[in-house]
Amino acid sequence: SPPDLPRQDWVGASSRDPSWERAVKSGGQFTFDVRLQPAGWAPWSWPGKKEGSVNPIRLAVIGTGHLGRYHAKIAARLDEVELVAVCDPLEDSRQRVAQEVGCRPVADFREVVDQVDAAVLATPTSTHCEIGRQLLDRGVSLLVEKPLAGTVAEAEQLLRCADQHGGVLQ
Repeated sequence: SPPDLPRQDWVGASSRDPSWERAVKSGGQFTFDVRLQPAGWAPWSWPGKKEGSVNPIRLAVIGTGHLGRYHAKIAARLDEVELVAVCDPLEDSRQRVAQEVGCRPVADFREVVDQVDAAVLATPTSTHCEIGRQLLDRGVSLLVEKPLAGTVAEAEQLLRCADQHGGVLQ
């Protein structure tokens, strides 16, 4: 059974996760790595790749408010990720976050859609369907900050789009 930890500290941990063991041994100080890899992903499984080598995932973070800034900071620390750009129409916000994480600030996400493998969508919910469809249509995999969409119909549009174009939608 889990140690006496606040729920937010242990949700998502598993007995296979070494950080779970560290939390138990340290009296409840739980930390974990955030990874942007799908379950079962193995970098050496790609044709022509040697075990242990990896091409970083080229990522854009769209939206530089509180959650977008958080996602950008995490992505910038991951060896498996090349943070290509942070995108936001608000100049002050995008410039601040880009400077903090050391990447390019871009006003319009469409400028980088052909330069990335994946994107984090951390914009107002009302924009998720429109922006998400444009990214998925171009084969960009997408992590959408919750909620996925404003309506069930919009969420279904995003799912269909991901299915049609082979993108990952989370």
